[in-house]
Amino acid sequence: MRWLISSLILGVTGVCCISCRSTHAPESTWTSRKGYEYLIDAQCFALGPVGASADTSAGELAFRSILRSRDPQQVFGLVLSRGTEEGKLYALCGIRATDRASFARYAAIVASTNAEVRTLSGCIGSHEPAADVVGRIAAGVYDQYLREK
Repeated sequence: MRWLISSLILGVTGVCCISCRSTHAPESTWTSRKGYEYLIDAQCFALGPVGASADTSAGELAFRSILRSRDPQQVFGLVLSRGTEEGKLYALCGIRATDRASFARYAAIVASTNAEVRTLSGCIGSHEPAADVVGRIAAGVYDQYLREK
């Protein structure tokens, strides 16, 4: 009985909490400009479901908004030149999806810095060398997330 009451209270609080509902904007509301602005300051790289509720990360929403834009290669190129190391990883995924011929060149540049980046996979956050993530991107680990939904 106690468990049922606790669950009910948590459920009602979660449904009614405006701040909780507003933190996960639907993908269709992100513009490519908003996506670009997010990715140049991104502090974490996460493609695929994250957190206990398997949400889509803000970074993936930003990535997808650029992927849907008129000229994604140009926008991803700007992120590569101006973004954080984590933002550059999203941009590499975008280049892999839109301009595979240029991917190896850009990947080599990002991997050569070997900066430490913050990543999130499911519920597991970690810090790892950018070169490791670039290797996974090149190996196609994230390819299922590179297609438009």
